[in-house]
Amino acid sequence: MASLTFLTIPLDIRESVLELALFTPYNPYPILSLAEGTRQSPIQRPSFGNHSFFKGHYWHYAPCHLSYELGECFSAHNPSLILSLVNRQLKDEVAALIHRFEDNPEYHRYTLDILFVNEQNFWPTWTSFPPRPIRKSDGPVVIPRVDVTFRIAGGKKPGRSIFIHGNAVPPPIEFCVYHILERFLRAGPFLEKPNESKADINYNIAVLNIDFTAILAEGEEFYGKEDELNWQEENERSYWSEPATEAPVAAEIIQPQWLASSITSSLSSLSRMSYHTAEFGAMLYERVRDIHITVEGVEDESLWLDELLQELNPTGSGDTFGKLSREKRLPYFNKWKKEVQERRSRRHRSQALRIL
Repeated sequence: MASLTFLTIPLDIRESVLELALFTPYNPYPILSLAEGTRQSPIQRPSFGNHSFFKGHYWHYAPCHLSYELGECFSAHNPSLILSLVNRQLKDEVAALIHRFEDNPEYHRYTLDILFVNEQNFWPTWTSFPPRPIRKSDGPVVIPRVDVTFRIAGGKKPGRSIFIHGNAVPPPIEFCVYHILERFLRAGPFLEKPNESKADINYNIAVLNIDFTAILAEGEEFYGKEDELNWQEENERSYWSEPATEAPVAAEIIQPQWLASSITSSLSSLSRMSYHTAEFGAMLYERVRDIHITVEGVEDESLWLDELLQELNPTGSGDTFGKLSREKRLPYFNKWKKEVQERRSRRHRSQALRIL
């Protein structure tokens, strides 16, 4: 009797195994030390105004605080690629499964784990990114759901705070949030080389869920909730002056609610489409339907972007799209708003018909 192998077991059993491999999220790194050897070096600050990164246009020094996974670690989380390289039989069976589930939103949920390390840097790790959606037209690819978890890891290291804004610019944490979002929407999770220039693949997100939690290592504890004001004042002091000597890493960890409030404020700032942020906030309305914020799984706040877009009504030339000449700002905003509202309305109708 011939011995059984994975390729000779009954097809229905093999498909069940492949389904688990393709669509089951990976567990995030449980502790900070396990993630340390998996990181790329942060992208060095480019010259001012250099927006060459995957043809995006983030604020220029955002990547200095971001460390993505190394290519070999990232590839290990890509089961569709690995399975497709085994042989032609598995490649065909994987393709058939992807096609079968392409219209089922439960099989196209992306999950992103982001370690917030020492109150300074973000380490994003994709723990689930289903096979690329099949593009049916030249229009956007709509991802039904993206789940993001920010996990606070480690106390503050000496250095300038990323929570405090500078001279007429938002705080660096806002740059980081925007960069992570733009990178996914324009390039997907597959971009490995920081300087690789790619065409915009035009991903859209129907529902973006963001949760905040923390990892407590041995000897660490949370700041007391009553310490938030002192923590904010310390951030203001550390933003404007570097410490003269290398101080130890703090043993206190910030409350998840504090990070949630800061990032929610950053997203709200983008959504207001002001003189400085309209160029960047436009992407939220063009590519995301709604954003829901939770803290350790408990509902905190939601950004209903249809309603926020309706409420936007700048009245002066100093209120929006500051990079344009003064006489062009309001006409450009009004034209942009009308086009985006129409586009969002068409997308909502299309999604409702697919559900029906």
